[in-house]
Amino acid sequence: MKGDFQITISLFVFALVACASAFTALLISQYIAFNVLLLSIQEANTIKYKTSISSQAPPSSNEGNTIPSSPPGCISYNTSTRTISVSCSSSRLTDIDNKLHDISVLSKQSPSGVWLLSANLVIAKGATFHIDSTDTKWLKINSKVDRSGGPKIGPAYIIDVFGSLKIDSVKITSWDPTTNNYAITNGSRTGTDIFILGAPRPSMVVDNNGYRDHRYQQFRDSISRL
Repeated sequence: MKGDFQITISLFVFALVACASAFTALLISQYIAFNVLLLSIQEANTIKYKTSISSQAPPSSNEGNTIPSSPPGCISYNTSTRTISVSCSSSRLTDIDNKLHDISVLSKQSPSGVWLLSANLVIAKGATFHIDSTDTKWLKINSKVDRSGGPKIGPAYIIDVFGSLKIDSVKITSWDPTTNNYAITNGSRTGTDIFILGAPRPSMVVDNNGYRDHRYQQFRDSISRL
């Protein structure tokens, strides 16, 4: 009888220890699960915070007043006629300079945006060219034509517009680099029968559905504000 009682006590103790162990294991597993869940939440918040910071990053260098570059291949230069051809959807003098790197054709004479153009500039149909305060203050067009390329070069350089030319807040003039002044002509058109033609000066020609509009025929000796 005494032996049976001891066996019963032993079984009861064993069962009690087993229950305590199971309860302890349950508490440990819940603690681990809680910590894992808490860590996951913290990691998620960290990722969200980093994403938020990234979305608030300062604008790239192409934003603001910087000049986006034009796509390659839409600017070309013909040495025999000294003609720059532009077919870009949007471009400006800086794009030509970056493409050609030739100061005998286009020279930036001042960081403030003073340019000397010593070539013809043709803006193709469908293209848009900007001459504005983004990169230009004054565009001088050389009145002295360089004929070293061949006989195909005209008497004066021109800006020939078949597409769109947008001019804003700049001045465009002729320029004689030998006198460091505007191109001056001594021509006279006051006579009735005899006309004394002056030296050719740079001009702008605008194509209007096949009609060559010469309203902007010449850049005058004084500053032209367009």
